[in-house]
Amino acid sequence: MTKQALGPWQEAWLKTLESGDFKQCHSKLCLTLNDDENEEEYSFCCLGLACEVAIENGVPFKIESSGVFGCIKYDNEDCNLPPKVEKLFKFHGPLGAFDALIYNYVKRAQFQQDVDKLFVVSYELADFNDNGVSFKRIAKFVRKYPEAIFSETA
Repeated sequence: MTKQALGPWQEAWLKTLESGDFKQCHSKLCLTLNDDENEEEYSFCCLGLACEVAIENGVPFKIESSGVFGCIKYDNEDCNLPPKVEKLFKFHGPLGAFDALIYNYVKRAQFQQDVDKLFVVSYELADFNDNGVSFKRIAKFVRKYPEAIFSETA
């Protein structure tokens, strides 16, 4: 099986994950808290950073803040990827579901071993993120198995 190439949207997202410039949150795409000096500080899920990459590249969103903890919604979504981001990056699903079936015959043992090393029992990037897997480790996994994460190059 030939390794799937990564497209410009996917590369931009992975470079953002690898940058070390963003704080990580769990359970929501993005959270904001005001500090004592009224400066907003944001933290993101790995999938929330895909929304930010889209925004930085001119994709329009309805963005709103809701709730006590400053949950940021992108097109009314606070946990799942908005459909346009899912399609733009060619994710398999709104939570970054893996297409683990492609590994039934090829690389299956290594794929499962790599998932097990991250101590996660689910096959979704959102669960990797919410179980404390760092952005850099998520990016490393995606670079190793792009076919499992993306339906095609984007």
